[in-house]
Amino acid sequence: MWKNKVENLKNVKKTKFVMPLALILLAAFTRLIPHPGNFTPIIAIALFGASKFRGSKLLTFSIPLIAMLITDIFLNKIMMGAWSLTYPGVAYNYMALFGVIALGMMIFKNNKKFLRKTSTSIVGGNLLFFLISNFGVFMTFSLYPASPQGLLAAYVAGLPFLLNQLAATIVWSGVLFGSDALINKYVSREEAAIA
Repeated sequence: MWKNKVENLKNVKKTKFVMPLALILLAAFTRLIPHPGNFTPIIAIALFGASKFRGSKLLTFSIPLIAMLITDIFLNKIMMGAWSLTYPGVAYNYMALFGVIALGMMIFKNNKKFLRKTSTSIVGGNLLFFLISNFGVFMTFSLYPASPQGLLAAYVAGLPFLLNQLAATIVWSGVLFGSDALINKYVSREEAAIA
């Protein structure tokens, strides 16, 4: 009897790890479905990962970055016909995502004031990603003059993408955090039944 209870509790703990991971992977692969420019779950994934895996820096950083890496490789195959990771500005996009994850880790250090923290992380994460990735566009492409005015023009041109990304992050944060809350409610009931 005790052996069954211990085994069931182990399964509950696995579920608490596997389900957020599965949600992240499912969300990441929606990047492969046609969508409006920048209406992707990537920032929501980074923030959700920072919230769920905060006990392990390795998992917190690696899971969202690997999800983006895998889907970038597939996107390059779909859009450019090559299995590749390289595209102009790739380093800036990964630096931006790394920064969003670090920001999420700072914001989600504990579970207090979760809704306020989620709202702050959504706005802050999108602004950080926007600033870094559009700086990358300015530095990588010769679309803008190499001047402060050119940099400003790059940021202004990126504003519609910022709005799409912000809307996507709000939607996908609701999907990820909401699904996780429902799963945890079910798992908590199972845990209580076992104990």
